[in-house]
Amino acid sequence: MSGSLFDLVVAVARIAVFFAFCFGLVVVMTWVERKGAAYIQDRRGPNRADILGVRAWDCSTRWRTR
Repeated sequence: MSGSLFDLVVAVARIAVFFAFCFGLVVVMTWVERKGAAYIQDRRGPNRADILGVRAWDCSTRWRTR
């Protein structure tokens, strides 16, 4: 009886490890895909965009340092 219970526990543990590995892999692959897409698109974000020749991020840091 205990051998059967042990086999069941081992099977459940294997399935749990497999799913944990798959979910971890999904997180990493999503991050890699987003980084790759951002690199390919090379869009200007709020820290590099100019509004009438003035960078918005620079203005916000100037006001904070005063």
